[in-house]
Amino acid sequence: MPDEPFGDSADPPEALASGLGPRARGASSDAVLTPAQIRAWRQYFETSQALQNRLEVLLRKQSELRLADYNLCLMLYSAPDRRLRLGDLARGMVFSPSRLSYQVSNLCGRGIIHRVEDPEDGRATLAELTEHGVEVFTAARRAHRRHVRELFMRHLTEEETAQLERIFARVGERLEREGD
Repeated sequence: MPDEPFGDSADPPEALASGLGPRARGASSDAVLTPAQIRAWRQYFETSQALQNRLEVLLRKQSELRLADYNLCLMLYSAPDRRLRLGDLARGMVFSPSRLSYQVSNLCGRGIIHRVEDPEDGRATLAELTEHGVEVFTAARRAHRRHVRELFMRHLTEEETAQLERIFARVGERLEREGD
């Protein structure tokens, strides 16, 4: 039987099916989650996936960008001179170098970004948002913000929004400190 990601392989099959094996009920092991933690994680995981999928569909209907393209363009748009080293983009996007290379090539081919030599280090390459890219991004940003508001933010109070920001900042900082 495959390992249950939230239970324990010693739990009976019916407990594994629910994800709430006996060891999950109040156990202190780092490998086991409490029932409340399991529910919270599943809710986060399933909802965030559904939200990402919906945002992807809506963005593609109303712009030239996929969600990953939008995020890359956002990083460039926010950067000084609207350009970044490819390595910095890869770290910010949490992409493998080959995945980023493919995405950059795709966006270059569409005239949204282009590669330029780093004037401070001729060995490095920068990705730079083109004027066309700025136009595409700003149009996509209007649509994306509207969708984020409609699908997510309008369901939260100001206090819940602040709490989510604190939670994800804390988790993000921890992940960054721990690295791979």
